[in-house]
Amino acid sequence: MRKGSFSLGLVGLFALILPLGALAQAEPKGPAEVFQRAQEARDAPRLPADHPPIPSDHPPVPPAAKARDAGEIEVSEESVREALIGVELAKAEPDDSVGAGEILVLVLDEDGAPLPGMDVRLGVMVSDGSRRDESATTDESGHARFRELPTGTNQAYRVSIGFDGARVGADPFRLEPDRGYKVLLRRAATTRDARYLLQALASTQIEFRQEGRVRITQGARLFNPTRSIYVFPEGGREIRLPPGFIAFQSRASMSDQRLIPNELGFRVEGSVPPGYHELVWAYDLPLEGSELLIRMPATFPNTMAHRVVSDFVEGMVMEVEGISQVFQHTMGGKRLFIAERRMAATDFPLDELKVRLSGIPDDTAWRRYSMGLAALIVLLGVLGLFIRRGRPREVDAALQNARIAALVEAIRTLDREREAGEIGPEYHAREREELVAEMAEILAARPASD
Repeated sequence: MRKGSFSLGLVGLFALILPLGALAQAEPKGPAEVFQRAQEARDAPRLPADHPPIPSDHPPVPPAAKARDAGEIEVSEESVREALIGVELAKAEPDDSVGAGEILVLVLDEDGAPLPGMDVRLGVMVSDGSRRDESATTDESGHARFRELPTGTNQAYRVSIGFDGARVGADPFRLEPDRGYKVLLRRAATTRDARYLLQALASTQIEFRQEGRVRITQGARLFNPTRSIYVFPEGGREIRLPPGFIAFQSRASMSDQRLIPNELGFRVEGSVPPGYHELVWAYDLPLEGSELLIRMPATFPNTMAHRVVSDFVEGMVMEVEGISQVFQHTMGGKRLFIAERRMAATDFPLDELKVRLSGIPDDTAWRRYSMGLAALIVLLGVLGLFIRRGRPREVDAALQNARIAALVEAIRTLDREREAGEIGPEYHAREREELVAEMAEILAARPASD
């Protein structure tokens, strides 16, 4: 595991990659569907909980009875398509015309004109986990320059601008020893209207890792279908976690969203540019007896799909309020409980997450399970050590397969971090190449009969 990275665990990884396989029905099928859902989320009235379902042949339900804002933001198929592809508000790339150890920044306004007098922030994340900021101001041509910066792999840089509570930043990158970087940043319109922020997926993963505790990993896959940047309200959006939570963690990143922990849970601050953005956090809950109840307010409104995934052991039962179908699924040799529901804008929203697990094995059974898992991890580590040192060893095919599966998951996590802008293209390419090379070594070391 790379230093400073956030470990989701096996169940967390399974839940995040499930859209690629068994549960693809939870994801939007294309721009037209997302556009329709975005329009519905903006216009549809909220029906009371006891309201009967609306028949498919019912006349169209009129929009909520309130005047449209004069500054109404367009949500069109074109804007959704752009958001799905990725609106390019920021771009960073190496350039031979920029000196080594330098970063040249150009800031443009909404119309593409140079923007003078703009404060530009340079965030520096060092390999030991420390951070620092530098700043510069754009001149009349919209340019700002940072000089005498360290090159190499010990630090990553992220250039950004802030305006109206929003922030636009380029993907993190590392400076090459023989040339600098050019960065282009574009200012955009902003909105604080929460109707324009969709939660494409609200996920919860439950793992029994430690005696007397349960590990909960949750994610919010946010989607902004407009050309404007959504800005969280003053003081952020408050997310309340179940009472008694401990050991809160969030993934360290250089993104435009910040998770600030507090006694009740955490708050989300910052802004959400057009497109997809992933928030992930984790915490522990105490486990006493054979039953567990997880109860907390919903994280975000306008949710398109809910998913709950849990470890499965024979005799356990999982119930999720508002989601009637709970089924079992095996992935990578691991048995899971899965509950999922796709929401329509006219559905009464699930304002609360309520998960009940009963028939949980006693600590002795979980201890045996955890010891077996720990032993497997140790064996996989030893196998990886032998292979990395180039010593041919005869190892069990099952261990090889397990190691390959772990490498595949690591590659998917790395790709996801790159897509989220948390790591730069060079770091992503180098780390991915090492993982793929290790996988190739394992396959090459197998007997020909394999």
